Amino acid sequence: MTTTTQQSYLVATPAEVWATHARSPWCQDDHSGPTPARVDLSCYLASDGVVLPLEFDGDDQTGGDALFTYMSVHPFWDEQDGRDVPHVNLQVVDGVWLPVLGPEQLAQVIAKLRARLDELEHEVLPQLSQARADWMAGRCELPVEARPVMAT
Repeated sequence: MTTTTQQSYLVATPAEVWATHARSPWCQDDHSGPTPARVDLSCYLASDGVVLPLEFDGDDQTGGDALFTYMSVHPFWDEQDGRDVPHVNLQVVDGVWLPVLGPEQLAQVIAKLRARLDELEHEVLPQLSQARADWMAGRCELPVEARPVMAT
């Protein structure tokens, strides 16, 4: 069980806010709002994902974000889970995240996605293209024994 220290509930000092921002030149947050609690102090950099025609539980297709990322750091994070150093959170599809990825974990995800995309391009796409061509040419008739029996 993780215990939270009293220090984390202290409001961050202006120097801590400035130092956090200065160590993160990529940060998109201007830190001009109210000073947060130390544990909530963070920097982030968002990157665009892609919009895919997603379908959720039989609903009509709607555009959904996929592979959206944001890099962030929470320098005063209490738990030792990697959030206190720069890391990436990867949204696989709307609402589904792979959180707190360090460089090694992100590299593993990229390798798996690249391998899957290669498989889709070199195996599934040619199979689909051939199946579509056969279908359109009328070469996909069911064998007689597999055809449905029509009631008379």
